[in-house]
Amino acid sequence: MIIDWSGYKWLTRERWGIIHPEKSYNWYDPSCVKVLDGTLNLDIKYNPKSFFIDNKQIHSLYGTGLVCCQTDFGFGTFEIRAKLPQGKGLWPAFWLYPVDSWPPEIDVFEGYSGKRNYKTGCFFKPYNVESCTHSKIGAWQPVRKSWFWQLPNPCENFNTYTLNWYADELTFLINGKVVRRITNKETLKELADYKMRVVINNHIDGMFVDNFNIKSPFIIEYFTQISRK
Repeated sequence: MIIDWSGYKWLTRERWGIIHPEKSYNWYDPSCVKVLDGTLNLDIKYNPKSFFIDNKQIHSLYGTGLVCCQTDFGFGTFEIRAKLPQGKGLWPAFWLYPVDSWPPEIDVFEGYSGKRNYKTGCFFKPYNVESCTHSKIGAWQPVRKSWFWQLPNPCENFNTYTLNWYADELTFLINGKVVRRITNKETLKELADYKMRVVINNHIDGMFVDNFNIKSPFIIEYFTQISRK
């Protein structure tokens, strides 16, 4: 299914399909995607469905909300204002990856609610919300960075998450403040060779498949993009 939201057209599944063969406990369910008064709501619900993957029948128990933008983006600024879903074992994300390959990947953020609604119990790292880059450099290893401050409770407040993707740097911002900067020339050169699709999704953390819950959806007020050369 395709929806219109925030000035763009979005698929309610990944560009390559409706289920990830390595995360088959949930599938990308159009009924978990709703636009209410201009606001995007991505939910998770019990909705069993069977799929055939590599000639094997796979049973998936949960539907999750995901949207994949149909526009191919280059350098620019990418931003959403969002409230993360409340609950246990959730994995919402806002990220970019190439039109026809993987890696590389730029995760503007991934949130892990764990058992404590994203709280870590650490004074210097109050919420488990991370940026991440995946690269072919270094055997496709992801490079993660936790955001240690400047983040009001992400499931009780709307926060603004921004990526500036330029030829000479990547900068990650929360509420207008830079929380991470990447200037590695090899990584930036690799990214410059691609056009990217934007994905926003709710998800279940694989460590909590048998013990998760969701009390509110992933709510996104808007998505904006400003192209750069």
